Amino acid sequence: MDPEYYDSGFSLVANEQCEIRSCKPPRIEEFPPDIFNQEQRFYGGVAFHFAICLHIFCALTVVCDDYFVASLNRITKCLGLKPDVAGATFMAVGSSAPTLFISIISTFFTEGDIGLGTIVGSTIFNTLFIIALCGIGAGLTMRLSWYPLFRDSTMYVTSVLILMLALYDQKIHWYESAAFFVAYALYIVVMYFNQSLENWCHKMKDKSFGKTNESEVESEVGNEEQDEESLEDKEIPDNPHLEIENHLKAPKGCFSKLVWMFTLPSIALFYITIPDCRLKKWRRFYLLTFTLSALWMGGLSYILVWMVSLVGYTYSIPECVLGMTFLAAGSSLPDAIASLVVAKQGSGDMAVSNCIGSNVFDMLCLGIPWMIKTTIISPNSAVYIQSQNIFFTSGILIASIICTVLSIALNKWRLDEKLGVVFLIMYLIFLGIATFIEVAPCC
Repeated sequence: MDPEYYDSGFSLVANEQCEIRSCKPPRIEEFPPDIFNQEQRFYGGVAFHFAICLHIFCALTVVCDDYFVASLNRITKCLGLKPDVAGATFMAVGSSAPTLFISIISTFFTEGDIGLGTIVGSTIFNTLFIIALCGIGAGLTMRLSWYPLFRDSTMYVTSVLILMLALYDQKIHWYESAAFFVAYALYIVVMYFNQSLENWCHKMKDKSFGKTNESEVESEVGNEEQDEESLEDKEIPDNPHLEIENHLKAPKGCFSKLVWMFTLPSIALFYITIPDCRLKKWRRFYLLTFTLSALWMGGLSYILVWMVSLVGYTYSIPECVLGMTFLAAGSSLPDAIASLVVAKQGSGDMAVSNCIGSNVFDMLCLGIPWMIKTTIISPNSAVYIQSQNIFFTSGILIASIICTVLSIALNKWRLDEKLGVVFLIMYLIFLGIATFIEVAPCC
């Protein structure tokens, strides 16, 4: 560290002398020393750290989609779980795994708010940006059913209210961490009885507002059938030549090739060190695939938080802001890709449910490390939240989901390119407001 450079006017937002902890840049003492000093990073060396961050974002997407989710798929089949329960549990873990590991690293290593900021920013990103991406990138108009949106939004708002209550005194106790587990357990129960609850909700709607016309019923049934087809088994055929083709052969398209070349070192490492349980010869080793891919994601997340902390320290950016912007977008790439793929197939309900439903698990991603720290690592202790305004920032999450539901309803339950643009504008507005709330005390 070079304090003379740090205090010489390089600060853009944060202030080392400020008494507010969240106004200080991320602490880098918990990480190994950097190869660059402060002056070298400020005058261009930070580009190296940005490049590593981008590479890790791509690598996390590969290891999560190709290995971790594949192993979870095998586990759900072996356990014989219903598709709804599997989607709410193991598949949610798969899509939100990068966020979970970032939260764990932040809680146990940096003891800062990077993990909290990442999850808050990730939920805004999922709710607004990914739905905007689906509307703009799908190339078609998708009819949405009201019940899945109502179900997931209700559970998400419940989780956010629990988060706000836990953050009110800026201390997290074990019982507050346990509330996240209770909320998620309730979500699993709702998913388990999803069909019965959906039928009941439709009956109540018919009694209150009159029967739904036949065209709308057929549309909703069609959406459900499309979603079920999208959930079919996606295992790689038992052809050994496809193993090389899927991992080490350059894809089509100029941009795809550039991304593949940029990520190739990690792709090769994953190919060598992790058995692909989608292939017949490795299918029995799905638990090994699960373990090794989880270890890889943990290691990559540690390096990612390290690099982002160095970037924040160099330009004096508060860690909560870093989490809500840069890390949130990068860690949500698996969700963005998955939602866009199913949206292009016309499965609008699945795309939107993946966005909002994964937010419920994102809230649990906060409870898991907080529970471990307050019960196992340091029993009867508390996790202290550094950000002064994260309580109000969390309130923005409720406003964003209300705007999302109202916008879809006003658009006659259709997701199209025009509504996608509206969601994109709303994302930029909400992110700007959340960032301003966090930065305001530092200025």
